[in-house]
Amino acid sequence: VTAQNLSTIVYTVTVTELSSLTGISGVLKNENNVFIYPNPAENEVTIEGINSNEVISIYNGIGTLIFKTVSTDSKIIVNTQFFASGIYFVKFDFSKKVLKLLIKK
Repeated sequence: VTAQNLSTIVYTVTVTELSSLTGISGVLKNENNVFIYPNPAENEVTIEGINSNEVISIYNGIGTLIFKTVSTDSKIIVNTQFFASGIYFVKFDFSKKVLKLLIKK
C-alpha cells in the first residue's frame, strides 16, 4: 500500500488557567458572568451571559473541534446528546476565555 499526497495537520490547544472559575451546584461561572449549566451535562447545555456575535467553539479533551457556532443572543442551548462522556473545553473567541464542560452519560 502506498500513500500519496499526505499532509501533516497540527492542532494547537490553548488552555486558559481555570483557577478563577467556580462550579456551584452544577453551574460553571467565570468572572465575566458567563454561565454554563448544567455542568456536568447529559443531553443539552445552556451557555448564558455571552455577547451577541460571539464565536463559541467546543473541543474535546484531545483538541478536536466538536461544535462551533456564532451566538445571536446572550444565551444559547447546545445539543450534547451525541457527545461522548468526557471533558470538553468551551472557547469564546471574542473574550479569549476557555471554560471546562463535563459530559456525563
